[in-house]
Amino acid sequence: MMVAILLPIWFVNIGYDAGVELASMHLLLLSLLILAKNARQFWTILIEHKQAALNYIIPLDLNGWQRIARIGLKVGFILLFLVYRGFEYEQLYANGKTFKLPLEDGVKSFAGFYNVSEFKLNNRSVPYSPYDTVRWQNVVFEKFNTISIRVAKATALNTSNKDRTTEYYGNIGRLYYGYDADTVNHLFVLKNRRDTSSQLTLHYVRPSKGKFILSGFNESKDSLYVVLEQIDKKYPLAVKRRGESQ
Repeated sequence: MMVAILLPIWFVNIGYDAGVELASMHLLLLSLLILAKNARQFWTILIEHKQAALNYIIPLDLNGWQRIARIGLKVGFILLFLVYRGFEYEQLYANGKTFKLPLEDGVKSFAGFYNVSEFKLNNRSVPYSPYDTVRWQNVVFEKFNTISIRVAKATALNTSNKDRTTEYYGNIGRLYYGYDADTVNHLFVLKNRRDTSSQLTLHYVRPSKGKFILSGFNESKDSLYVVLEQIDKKYPLAVKRRGESQ
């Protein structure tokens, strides 16, 4: 069952470049290892449609100290993987990291996919290039409190468990920020949740619906001028609710 489940999961992870291809492959290999002992019998049953008997492992006849060691190892396993790890995940849940995504809502009317139609650094226009390591390519305002920026440069990832969120692990080439939006003074304060010293303050103007003009300074104190234009991006896997128009 695990092989049947994990094989398509592994292919999907590769196809969508999810960043967890190795993890799913490790689980698949472990499942194949468990299956290997009775591989011939399963082939006979599933492929040849013949009867076959599985080989069961007969428990060993352990003496006194071996029985105690076995019980001790089982208790240790339960304490480590159920009690200790369970407590760790409870702490993640308490800190709002249930699904490794922020739980705070963003500004609903801002949510969407935006193309960067114009980008200036220190008052100098930077033309679009998929290889430019400075210019923003696109920006996504999530429904939750996150702004992600596509930039073609390497990003150092911290894979410790407390920092291993969906925003920083398995996503390459995007910078992720939580944001505070002052809709009265038209200000964005972008905060890197992992590196608290990384912060951008940007003034914004919305000349029309679906368009932003941002101005301010980046972490290096270089001036920025960015024009964002929303794109009605269609996701093929999105499921329409009953009654919605196509």
